[in-house]
Amino acid sequence: MQLSEIISSDKFFRSIEMFPPKQDETIPNIIDDINQLKPYDLAYISVTYGAGGSTQGRSLKLIEGLAKQFDIMAHFTCVNTTRSQIDAFMGKLRALGVHNILALRGDIPAGMTKDEVLSDFHYASELVKYLKETTKMDIAVAAYPEIHPESPTPEQCYDALILKANQGAELLITQLFFDNDIFKRFFETLHKKGLQIPVIPGIMPITNFNGIKKIIELSNTKLPETLNNKLTKHKDDSDAVFEIGMEYALKQSRDLKLFGVKGIHFYSLNKRKNVEPLLKEI
Repeated sequence: MQLSEIISSDKFFRSIEMFPPKQDETIPNIIDDINQLKPYDLAYISVTYGAGGSTQGRSLKLIEGLAKQFDIMAHFTCVNTTRSQIDAFMGKLRALGVHNILALRGDIPAGMTKDEVLSDFHYASELVKYLKETTKMDIAVAAYPEIHPESPTPEQCYDALILKANQGAELLITQLFFDNDIFKRFFETLHKKGLQIPVIPGIMPITNFNGIKKIIELSNTKLPETLNNKLTKHKDDSDAVFEIGMEYALKQSRDLKLFGVKGIHFYSLNKRKNVEPLLKEI
């Protein structure tokens, strides 16, 4: 099912994100595990790839396996990408039955500059425009509720998001966040500025203390003080951290659904156990 069909329905939807593993031989086990989520009627599974397309081959293998049971949204970035490479990759995705793309600028690889890795496309809005002109894919784009770290001002961040929508994106999916009030202000500001497409919150359940600390550092995301204190108190008890994280993600998700979002996107970290409790309840 394409994004435009999902959006046109009045039905609240859930989706999850996955990434290609480091080793090919682990892909079948991951697919078998995630296939057990089929009863939860996921709208799609989004599949990432490494910086600069470094794991595109494993990404395609993961997509091929998952596409037998689920609709897929494939990530695609501007980094190290030419028009001819896009055309070739889109052909591979079409052959696998993929109809949806998450169009991103992508992270600049460590030790490199934008000039070194951005050629035909410098912004996600340019990639959206090209894909709309050359494919029949439906397109989602990404957003930072706590404002993109490279954006000089919040206003410029909002303007960039609206531009991506105006170039043809059907859906906006956010990065993880842990403060729903931040998301709600972000959501309301965008719509006051004229954004017409749905804004879908991205929720990552906390499953590991050290892991979430690293993710927060990389993503520039704020962890509410009360939640941070609770996690710190139980940091040496992995089961307690998992339970606290799942309880908090469930609370976040219920509140966002009541707020009126069209759907929720869960970051699975490639494990069914990280999202199944949420899919059962939301």
